[in-house]
Amino acid sequence: MKIVHMTDLHLGKFYKGLYDVDFANSRKEELWKSFENNISYIEKNNIDVLLLSGDIYERDYFTNADLNRFKLLLNSLTKTEVFIIAGNHDYIDENSPILNTDFNKNIHIFDNQDFFQIDRLNLRVYGQSWKSKYDFTAKLDYKLDPSYINILLLHVSTISGEKYYISKDELENLEFDYIALGHIHLRQKITDRAYYSGSPEPLSFKDLDEHGFIELNLDENKDFEIKYITNSLRKYINNRIEITSDQSIYEIKDLIIKKLQGQEEDFNRIYIYGNYRDSAYLIKYLEDNLSYYYIEIIDKTEENIDIEKIYSENKNNLLGKFIAAASSDEKVLKYGLRALMEARDEN
Repeated sequence: MKIVHMTDLHLGKFYKGLYDVDFANSRKEELWKSFENNISYIEKNNIDVLLLSGDIYERDYFTNADLNRFKLLLNSLTKTEVFIIAGNHDYIDENSPILNTDFNKNIHIFDNQDFFQIDRLNLRVYGQSWKSKYDFTAKLDYKLDPSYINILLLHVSTISGEKYYISKDELENLEFDYIALGHIHLRQKITDRAYYSGSPEPLSFKDLDEHGFIELNLDENKDFEIKYITNSLRKYINNRIEITSDQSIYEIKDLIIKKLQGQEEDFNRIYIYGNYRDSAYLIKYLEDNLSYYYIEIIDKTEENIDIEKIYSENKNNLLGKFIAAASSDEKVLKYGLRALMEARDEN
């Protein structure tokens, strides 16, 4: 049996306040494009089962038009059994239009069901949907029939302290043949039979590394092989650059261009470390003269100031007296000295 496990698509996500409207709408559409690509993959590769483990869409921003688009994409999978649970972003209640949408009979959405049974595949799929945004308690007292292939969908965290926490030991003790987890956006193996597929597309700089979905082939003995399919349209990447005070702005710009080769169409965050006298000027120059899909520059430089030399040359004036008075407080010395030197340079 060929299975695709996918989660946390966040269709309809609106990047409010993070980007300008046109850019935000463009990225919003890319999440749909990524899903369309994955639907095509499922069709072309004759996938038997699609598992969607929650947060498939953003309930607060998902329009009727979005829901119709989602329905048409899923209904195109005429040979694939699709199973869906809701997470904290797309939780199901009496006002959820998805429950009244005319999906094909092979689309199975968990509301109050314990499991769906597909006889032709000798398969039972279990799942639990969130019923509110901030509260979820997993009920794991299942009595399984081992004559079936038994799969569980859960949208939970394995990070201790979160409300929707489930421990690795609890997952280990479950007798399911595969547990398809959602909520965490990064790929992770939690137990030999419990996995996070990660989100198909990264959604922020918390979502580093590769993204896509899991494909598994589960045989008649209930053994399976995991294959990570990496096909996200973009990546979020943190970059570190080390500079020195004697480098020109042109050399630093070239250093960044070299660093970002092959990453031009990704989300890039650049942390600049080292010593530099006028880092504000440098950052402004780089922002104005580097052209990428998305670039964000974080100033981690320190000013290259020879305090001993400045003190020896200014012992008898205000600058020298300030250094002597503030020498015990590095932070006060750093910022006060900068302000005094800038004021002196302006005169």
